[in-house]
Amino acid sequence: THIRIPPSFIPAQNIEAEHLLSHEGVRRSSFAFHSPNNMNTASPEVVIRLNDPTIVRKVKVVNRNDAELHDRAKGLTFWVSADGKDWKEVWTARNAYPDWQFDTGVDEPIKYAKFSLKDKGILHLYKVFFYGEVVK
Repeated sequence: THIRIPPSFIPAQNIEAEHLLSHEGVRRSSFAFHSPNNMNTASPEVVIRLNDPTIVRKVKVVNRNDAELHDRAKGLTFWVSADGKDWKEVWTARNAYPDWQFDTGVDEPIKYAKFSLKDKGILHLYKVFFYGEVVK
């Protein structure tokens, strides 16, 4: 599984991005990755490429650990794609919380997942868990 961090994201704040999907915790920071530190960044996003086609039935997302900055995740949106080109919006956070769990309602295999903000803002998350079945 690979995480594609856009070049505009702050490199020094993304050194633990690989921990977003691992069982290991992020050790140096309260987030695994960080978009540009500018509230005017339009729709920041991070794309995750899964190793194998997977039917992702449930997702758990852990917001960054600093409660005073949780509001930045309002409008967090989860998308899925089989090819990384055509995206289907699956879920949007209406409010900011320390974490969210949701059913995707998706029954077909995907190869890509994307988290983005619908509007301008700063995107940073601590951890993501996907639950489902790998399709070989």
